[in-house]
Amino acid sequence: MAILGQPDVEKSPLSNNFQHPNRTVISAYDRCHRAEQVILADLESPSHTRTTRVPLEARLVNIRLLGHLMDKGPGDTAASHIAQAVVSAEDDDELNNVGKLYLQNFIRTFRKAKGRTPQPSEHQSRTSFNNIQDIIKDELVPTPQDHQEARQKALVRDNFRCMLSGSLDTSSLQKNDKLGREPPDLTPGVCDTHCCHILSESTNSNIDRSDDKAFLSSSVLAIDILTWISQREYAATAWAILEYFGHNNIHLKLAGNKVHSLENILTLDSYLHTRFDQLELWLEATDKPHCYKVCTTVPIAVFSLKKVPRFVTFESTSPGLALPSSEYLGLHAACCRVAHMSGAAGYLDMLDDIDDNFDSGASNEQLAGDLMVKLYNIYSIQPRDMMIQSTYVPVSCFSD
Repeated sequence: MAILGQPDVEKSPLSNNFQHPNRTVISAYDRCHRAEQVILADLESPSHTRTTRVPLEARLVNIRLLGHLMDKGPGDTAASHIAQAVVSAEDDDELNNVGKLYLQNFIRTFRKAKGRTPQPSEHQSRTSFNNIQDIIKDELVPTPQDHQEARQKALVRDNFRCMLSGSLDTSSLQKNDKLGREPPDLTPGVCDTHCCHILSESTNSNIDRSDDKAFLSSSVLAIDILTWISQREYAATAWAILEYFGHNNIHLKLAGNKVHSLENILTLDSYLHTRFDQLELWLEATDKPHCYKVCTTVPIAVFSLKKVPRFVTFESTSPGLALPSSEYLGLHAACCRVAHMSGAAGYLDMLDDIDDNFDSGASNEQLAGDLMVKLYNIYSIQPRDMMIQSTYVPVSCFSD
């Protein structure tokens, strides 16, 4: 058990004594373990330069990712699916490509690239409310249609607070006299809150443009159309993986604007939002409904500085405003666990840092090594060759 000051998970090698009731899963895990040992032995060579180590370290991440997905991933259905892909791989190169597929289309489905922290959204212009019930009546309408509407409804549901720290949302406090009159011991402070999507809203962004005549006109640059095709392929593959993991019809539940449904939304302090998006903060379900254990790789910041309790219980101000889905939070939690155990989280952080180097005028030697990393990462495999049919989810699934 992790204690305060220690991360809940850390990078770790695959076990040499893995146990599972499914023999195929055991066989697949053992194959990953053998491949891991080969890579580790190769990495011990003193002759490696940065450019020759990069592919080996990336392969190590991909192989470990497969093993940890079978051990600590979303469940037995996911383990069985991954095991079939592993045992079907013809050689270690293909096995590496299988791991890379899950890195790109599972881990990245939940992780957002580092960048400027978004500004907290503001409420639309409206009169000041002093009665929570009046606010609920005003907001009690069907599924939110966009990010702004989702934020407003989530704030009402969460009583205008960060769901983890309990701190009051600053803009809501300025607009609501009653919130400012609460006893100090009921409010652990104030903060700027953000609308946090559990499954990224960008996965659905601009997917269905097949009927957009202006977009498909000859005046549109070919690179834009190719980008759209790439986004569509990525989204279809990501949703297909979640389906194969046993989450039936999840692409329908979150199709189009449904990605803004309250089941997919958390109200979080801006700092905690960033940690959640960076896979550094996640919620593990307990036996009690809507009660979660808060897990993180930055415990001092989360528990000591942000005063987040170890366990949180979500409550809605109204039965008509749904709480976050334990299914979606469970997928996010599994992604966080395996991302850190495999080293995938650190690898993706490195890619973000490389982007910063290109913008900062790093040395030629540094840029040459960075370019090698980027080229290795950009090289993509065809999902249909890896037991994932990217056309599994039709385009129509992404529109209302």
